[in-house]
Amino acid sequence: MKKYIFILCCCLFLNAVCFEAKSQSLTSIDRLYSKFSGCEEAQMIKLGPTTMAFAKSFALFSKEGKEALDVMRMVRRIQVLDLSDCNDEDRRKFSAEVQRTSLLGYDLLMEMGEGDEDCRIFIRKNKETIKDFVLINYGEDPSIIRIRGSIPIRFMQQLMEMSGK
Repeated sequence: MKKYIFILCCCLFLNAVCFEAKSQSLTSIDRLYSKFSGCEEAQMIKLGPTTMAFAKSFALFSKEGKEALDVMRMVRRIQVLDLSDCNDEDRRKFSAEVQRTSLLGYDLLMEMGEGDEDCRIFIRKNKETIKDFVLINYGEDPSIIRIRGSIPIRFMQQLMEMSGK
């Protein structure tokens, strides 16, 4: 009996640790959104499942739209926060906050820097599917782009190969 209680306690502990790590990573991105979306001249766009479903219905009316529909089926939500029109102080605060923030539960896919532009791309994946894609630009024109859905990793690889050509 003691063995079963011990196993149950271990399972509950591991579940609590995993849940805490996941909630911290989600709140760090959400915290960036909420903290900087209130800045003067900040622009924030949220496209939820209802808006995405509405957009999918328009995609059926053109040839290009039908190709885009395949991509749109993979995406559940899109969030964009653009701080490029904000004052210099807000942009500096954003850059400093991004550099301090660690995204637990996310893998750093790529980090780039060119001139005044610095960018990090993070993903959270489940086996062979990307569940959360986050692009954070913390250079001269700071922004966050977050795409949630079920995007196959091989599809992202094909996009990267096509953009490299």
